[in-house]
Order: sequence, then structure tokens, then C-alpha cells
Amino acid sequence: MTRDRLIALAPASFALIVMLILDTAPLNWAVVNQESWPASLQSLVVLATLGGGIAWYAIRRAQATARELADFQRADEERRTVAAIGLGANWDLDLERVYSRVANDLRGLVAYDRIAITSASPDGKMNMVFIHGDALPEEHNGGVIDLSIGEPDGLRHAASLGFRSKLTVPIPAASGALTLRSKNLNAYGPRELDLMRQVVAQISPGLANARLFQSSQRQVQERTALAEIGRAATGERRLEPLFHVVRESLSALIDFDHMGVILAEPMSKRGRVAHWTAEGLAGLRDGDEVSLESKVLESTTVTTSHGLDPLELGGQAELDHDGHEARSWLRAPLIVRQRLIGLMILSAPVGIALGEEECRLLQQVSLQVAPAIDNARLNADLERQAEERRAIAAIGLAANSDLSLENIYESVADELASVLPYDRFSVVYTAPGQQEYEIAYVRGVEVAGYHVGDRVPPRQHDDFPIIDGQVRMLRTGTLEDHLSQHIHREVGLLSWAQAPLGAGSRLNGFLSIRSRQANAYTPHDLDLLERVANQVAPAIQNARLFAEERELRQQLDQQNHELHEANQARSRFLSTVSHELKTPLTIVSGFINMITKNPSGNLDPEQLDTLHIIQRNTARLSFLINDILDISRVDAGTFSLSPDDFELVDLFTELDDSFQAFLHDKRQKLVANWPAGPIWMHADRNRLAQLLSNILSNASKYSPPGSVVEMNATVDGDDLQIVITDQGMGISKEDQEKLFTAFYRVDNEKTREVPGTGLGLFIARSITEMHAGTIHLESEPGTGTTVHITLPGLIKEPVALEEDSETHIEIPRSRLYPDADMDDIPMSAD
Repeated sequence: MTRDRLIALAPASFALIVMLILDTAPLNWAVVNQESWPASLQSLVVLATLGGGIAWYAIRRAQATARELADFQRADEERRTVAAIGLGANWDLDLERVYSRVANDLRGLVAYDRIAITSASPDGKMNMVFIHGDALPEEHNGGVIDLSIGEPDGLRHAASLGFRSKLTVPIPAASGALTLRSKNLNAYGPRELDLMRQVVAQISPGLANARLFQSSQRQVQERTALAEIGRAATGERRLEPLFHVVRESLSALIDFDHMGVILAEPMSKRGRVAHWTAEGLAGLRDGDEVSLESKVLESTTVTTSHGLDPLELGGQAELDHDGHEARSWLRAPLIVRQRLIGLMILSAPVGIALGEEECRLLQQVSLQVAPAIDNARLNADLERQAEERRAIAAIGLAANSDLSLENIYESVADELASVLPYDRFSVVYTAPGQQEYEIAYVRGVEVAGYHVGDRVPPRQHDDFPIIDGQVRMLRTGTLEDHLSQHIHREVGLLSWAQAPLGAGSRLNGFLSIRSRQANAYTPHDLDLLERVANQVAPAIQNARLFAEERELRQQLDQQNHELHEANQARSRFLSTVSHELKTPLTIVSGFINMITKNPSGNLDPEQLDTLHIIQRNTARLSFLINDILDISRVDAGTFSLSPDDFELVDLFTELDDSFQAFLHDKRQKLVANWPAGPIWMHADRNRLAQLLSNILSNASKYSPPGSVVEMNATVDGDDLQIVITDQGMGISKEDQEKLFTAFYRVDNEKTREVPGTGLGLFIARSITEMHAGTIHLESEPGTGTTVHITLPGLIKEPVALEEDSETHIEIPRSRLYPDADMDDIPMSAD
């Protein structure tokens, strides 16, 4: 202000000085001055310059006052803005809202294009807690700041992004800093720095309260999460629901995008992935088998890593586009009674902080859920064992109650799917010594050339192993490890388990399962498959035998049907031919009888001998025709009896008389013995005579000349026992089994010399069985033959009834009486 006053008086002072100089100048100058510058003009000049200075001074003062008023108003506005920011920060306990309000209100104080607030974590890392404005895609709240680049907000290459000014103010209450960036040059100076310090001073108490509140809230959340996990740990008996509760509870406290659980195999350095949310991360997925290093098994605390394989399996670090590690990992051991049962793993992109707080929380969770996981795994093992036993029992029940191979295969496929998930199930079998397999059943993925019914040679790495090679097989891992050139590579069947049906010389096939999942089957699964194979192998063998037997039975039925048709045709032919032969033969026999019995005939002895020869041969031919007729009747089921009461002594006497003459030509003798007195029997007399005639005739034919044939009849209660013994050539054991078969004759040199048709014994057995009796023989080659006949039907002497007015004429039918059966032949006159 003093300077402005001096400037305002300077013109008037200069004018006075000039006039004083003129007044004190020499005379000639004074005269000129007085003449040229009258006093009034001089006064006017002085006053004008003085007034101009005063006016300029007044303007300057007015401008200064206006500027001071504007500065005061701006300062007052800034103070109000700072106060409002402080009020908002101290009023709200939500840090995110506090930072957002500060960012919005700061635009009225300091211009910026980007604002970032960072805070130090207990483990010493700097985290991004708030960012607004021009943020990079990878930047986000909660990200870790890389302090190695020397920038408080972690921004790389700020100049290349267009930022030309930066202002950073520390925030002691947040153990961090607030950084502003602007694209304008020299955008920030002492005033902006002072304002930002005022802002930080205003918001610090609120930030401290909010951080304290946030900490208390997190403690409440942690307790709530741990309580929820504890309830699930004590109440949940299955692993997957327990993992779900743990994952959901932890996600509210820890920023991660993947959770995994690996359970260690007892007494080994192997583990299996039980839960893996990000499939393929670190090359793992649910169900995979992993190898656990010793330092992993011995670790008792939560460990952290960045970008490396969390199981230390030798995997490569995953890097981002700038070459930095792209993921963060937390690995917590699951320990029960000082025994490692598994690992719990959390993973997040490397920009997300997984620090000491997260380690502490994960340690608490792992200690809390480890016993529950162990119990759930034991319970799962028990449930699996129960399910396996149920499946095996169901398979055994189905296999042993059904003889259909298709039904057995369906039952095995259904039950196996519940305990051993597969993408292809197949059954193959072979006969012992067979050099190829037949595919009996397939369910699931089809493979060209391996369909049901196909026969394929055994080859390594097929559904069928080499016949004399390994038969109990388990393959896991990737397909390229084992089957690089195999057709299954095209359909992606990566795992294979196979068990034999039978063993050793009784090996008759295999059960085979395949899966598209690598490492899908364990040795335990192979044991289970082998138990199933052992359970169904006998049933499959029985079903196969049954199917073969059924096929053979069908073939035999067809053959029997064809034989029956042929037999029927033969019977019809024999019956027709016999009837056609018997009628003219009966006529011839009748006329011969008439000629030979005519006492007035004029035949000489030679002619009579010729007629007797013809008579004997016609009788012999009649016997044969009668036997053939009887055979045809037996086959047709029309061979019948006409039982009646008769006296056996008369029958035996007739047989004795008749066969004495029959045996005369061979100088043989019949010795017949039967009980004295009348013996009555209810039977078919003619058929009984035919039965005994057939046996006696055979005894005579196969005995040498001069031998003796014995017939002994005895009574045993209601049964008649007849034993006929000869001194013939005898019969071997093999021939005895077939002797009572129609048309069968023992074939040797001696029997070929004896005429016969092989029908006599067959007819004798038929007559015996129709009387409910039994017949069998005893014989040894060279010692003769003894025939035993047992016939029921002995009765007491019947009461005589009055004869009817009509006389009943009974036509005999036996070898003794060749002319028989009114139905078969017409009556011939004697």
C-alpha cells in the first residue's frame, strides 16, 4: 500500500519540482517561465497531477480490496469444504463411502484426473484401498501396491499415460498416503499441498474411527463365519456341502476366486483332489491324484506363494503380460491328532492381497474343519463301503436268480455305475484255448470295430489283454502315457480298469470299465471291480452253459421231431405192408392146411413133405408179420391188452407140448417146472403166451444142439416169477443195455448164422411193462443167459358164471397161433 501511495504522489511531486526549478532559474529562464507558464497554469498542473495520482491510488486500492475479498471468500469456501469433508469423514463409518465422498468433494478444492489412497497392511505390504478417475484395468480396491517401482500409488509409466503432475500427502491414521495426479503441467503447488494437508488432518479422526469400526466388524464377521463353519463341521456328514459352507463363509472375509482341498492317502505320499473350484488351475481337477513332497507333509503352518505350484509339484509359475507372477496362494495343513489328513488351498490373482490376516483366518478355519473333514471322509468311506456291499449283493442276487446273459449284464452295468462311474463298460469272453475274444456287452461310448458280437484278436491296450499276459489291469493318467497310437485316443477314454472273469484254465472273459477322466480309478476301485467279477463269473458261466444247453436242446428237439416223423412214417409203412402181406399169406396158409388135412387126397409123400415145408415157412413168415404189426402198434400207441381170468397150468402145459416139437429139430430139450394145482391169473392170456414164446424161442435159437432150456415158474404172493435159462453163447454187458431195443441184434459171427429180426425181446418187454411187470436178464459171454420175469395179477379161483347162449370164441395170438386178430385178418376155413 505504501508503494501505491508513493506512485500516486509521484506525478504531483515531479510537477512541483519542475516549477521550483523554473522559479529559481536565471532571469532569462524566469522571464520565459513567467511569460509562458502563468501561475494559474502551474497550479492547475500541480493539482491535475495530484488528482491523477490520487485517482490511480483509489483504483489500485479498490482492486486490492476486491482481490482480498475474493481471496477471503475462496479461503472461506475452502475452509467450509475442508470442514465438510472432515464432517463427512467423521460422520460415516464406512471407509468406502468416506473415500468416495472425499474424492467428490476434493474436486472443489484441487483439480485432479486420478486419486488413489493406499494403506499399509500388518505384513508390511501396501494395499490399494481406493482409486477413482483414470484407473488401469488391473487396478482395483484391495490390490497390492508394487513399491519396487518407486511410486506411492504403484502407477507405472505415469508420463506415458499423460499424467504430468503429482501430489502425495501421507495419511498417518491409515498408515498410508493420498496421491493426486493431473494431466496439466505444474498443476500443484504449496497452496494445494496445504489444502491436502488440511483435508488429511480433517479426515484422519474419521478414518481412524472407520478403520476401528471396520476392524470390529471384521471380527464380528470372522466370528460369524467361524460359527457357521463350526455348525457345518459338527452337523454335516458329507464333504461337498461342508466345502460349500467353508467357501461361502470365507468369501465374505477373503478376496479369492479359487478354493481347493486335497486329502492325503493314509500311509503314503499320495493325495487326491477332493474339491477344486477352478478346474484346470495348476493342471488339477476333482479326483486327480497328486504326489505330496516331504516338506509339504511336514508343514504345520499356513504358507504363502505367488505364481508357483502350491503343491510344489514342479509346475511353472504363471506370469502376467508384464512378466510378473499372476496368482497368489495360501496353503493350510489339515491336521488331526498330529496327523496330516490333507491341505486347504486358496488362490487369487496376484493383485489381491493374501497376507497375514488371511493366513491367520485360514489357519483357524483349517483347525476347525480338519476333524470334520476327517469324520466326513470316514463317513463317506463307510457309506461307500455300504454302497459297494449293496451293489455287490444286488449284482449277486440278480446274477444267481436269472439265467439270461443280457439281464445279468444289464444288472452289472446298472449297479457298477453307482459305485464306479464309467463312460464305457464292456464284457468280453472266450472259450479256453480260444485265440480271439467276442464282445458280449457294451454300454456307453461306442468305439468303431468294438461292438457287441464282434470278434477281435487279443492285442495290448485294447479292451482285451494278451491271453497269456496280465489279466488284472489298471491304467490311469493321460492317454498319451500308455496308448499313444490306440484308437481310444480319438474318443478320449483316459482311464481303464479291468478284472478277469474266472482264473487260470477257467478264465472265460473280462469286465472292463473306462473313463474320460484322467486318474479316474484307484487300486481300491480295481479290487472292487475284481470282487464284482468274482461274484458274477459263475453266474455268467452258468448262463452261458444254459444258453448252450438250450440251443442244444432245441437242436435235439428238432432232431427228435424229425426222428419221430420218420418213425411215424416207418410205422405207417410197416403197418401198411404187414396188412397187405398178411391177407394173401393167411389165404395161402389156409389152403395148404386144407390140402394137408384132407385124408382123401392123392398126394404122394414127397409132395406132402414139400407142402409141410411151405407150411412151416408160411408160419414163420406169419410170425414175422405179426411181430411187425405189434411194433407198429407200440409206436402208434394202439398196442393193448385184453385181460381175463385164466388158469396158468393149462398155458404152461400148452407151451411145454408145443415147444417140445419146436426143439426136436435141434435135439434140444425143454425142462419146465411150475407149481402143482390150479393157479389163476388176471392177465391177457394170448399176450402172456406171446411173451413166453418169444423168450423160449430166443433161448432155443442161440443155444447149441443137444442143450437144455429150463423154464421155472414160482408164486411169490400175488406175483408170478418166471425164470428161463439157456446154455447159449451169452451176451456181453455192452450188448445187454441195448438188447431190448427194437431191431437190435448182437453182431458177431455166431449171431449172424441165426435168423431173426431183433423184435422178440422188444415185444416181450412191452408186454411185461403193460402188465406192470419187470423183465431183466443175467448173462456172461460163453455161459448162457438167464431171463427173470415178474408179473403181478395172481388171483384166487374165480366163481363160475352161467355161459351165455352165444359161445365166446377166443382167437389165439402168439407164435403158437400165428393166425390172430379178427381186425387184422379175415377168418379162414380149415
